[in-house]
Amino acid sequence: MLQLGNRINPQIATFQIQMIDAALLVDSVKMLTGPTGVVSELDQVINNISSRTSGAFEEIWKLPEKDEKQISLFGPYLGRTFLETAFMILIARLDGFRILSLMHLQSNEEYDVSKKSSIAIQWQGDIFANQDPDYKLMWSQDVSTNKVNRALLGNYFEVVYWRKAYQFLQDEYNASGRVKILSKYTASTSATKFIPRLRGEISGYYSCLSKGVHGELVVKTDIVYDRTTVISTLKDMMEAVFAISLVSHCVHSAHTKIEIEHAIDISNQVKEAIDKYGQE
Repeated sequence: MLQLGNRINPQIATFQIQMIDAALLVDSVKMLTGPTGVVSELDQVINNISSRTSGAFEEIWKLPEKDEKQISLFGPYLGRTFLETAFMILIARLDGFRILSLMHLQSNEEYDVSKKSSIAIQWQGDIFANQDPDYKLMWSQDVSTNKVNRALLGNYFEVVYWRKAYQFLQDEYNASGRVKILSKYTASTSATKFIPRLRGEISGYYSCLSKGVHGELVVKTDIVYDRTTVISTLKDMMEAVFAISLVSHCVHSAHTKIEIEHAIDISNQVKEAIDKYGQE
């Protein structure tokens, strides 16, 4: 899926890069957050997180104008920030208690940013399940509460939320291929395969971006993270994020949903912009 270090080092002239429209930038973030406005504590938390998401997303769109060194240095950081905060917003909209409990911890006057918090959002545990039961055993009467994980891309959320929402979107709105952001999934990905496939894709993007953030690499990063690799990874990652974001608006119990027809229109514009990302 991902090929690190294509060893392509094009001579970059002056690019007139395809940029995203300012209004579409706002609507794109709204695809993640749902309607904006501060009505409750949860809305406030979503707004707080989305300010970072929006900032990273805007800088991602400016990145192709930068030189190779800046793309190699900042691309992984911006991509991972966008990916992590986007998924935090999805957790807030589907599992408000998880985010609100963290908000109350961080609002405590004794909260110390220098100390590791045991209930902080963790990629392994909150996005990916630490341990997922076999689908056949999920609903056994012998399963205890502490075995029912609430990972965003775990098996329980997949069955309870994502599978039904994806199927509804495909049946009711995508019979003619109208939903462009799902175009790479529609023909070959059934409702039972959508999240398992997305799980694999997101894992790959996260791993790729993380290696550019941490001091893991001992080879030259500007060779591994050349312009082609970084732009391609960001492009594919954004498409996957907005695909699941659209599906989230078909989850009946999700917080702050956009009317589905409007969400599809935004997602189609986002897909068109993503397809042109990094092009002259």
